[in-house]
Amino acid sequence: MKKISLLAALFCSSTAFAVCNTNMNQTDLNICSMNEYKKADQELNKVYAAYTAKLNNARKNQVKAVQLNWIKYKESDCKYEASAYEGGSIQPLIQNSCLTKKTKLRTQELQAYLAEENR
Repeated sequence: MKKISLLAALFCSSTAFAVCNTNMNQTDLNICSMNEYKKADQELNKVYAAYTAKLNNARKNQVKAVQLNWIKYKESDCKYEASAYEGGSIQPLIQNSCLTKKTKLRTQELQAYLAEENR
């Protein structure tokens, strides 16, 4: 029951779930969620490039180190979250949804930094 409640909460808050058709089979949902993550990652990379282009070398090096640490955290945390479904067909959906959510949040953070630089 605990896993079902967690799963329902993840689906309700998940960006990938909102985009992917709930009538899809599990394989299609997994593929769809991966595509949503790729789109979110592309947007993050675009914003990151725009932001770092505004920085001097010292600040660029700092944000690069922060970003590399954030990537490690994101991947590790989402892998952990999905491990509750180890071996299940839904595991990739859980991991991709987590990656998408964290990536979109990080993109918002970088957009805020960029807006501050543009002032």
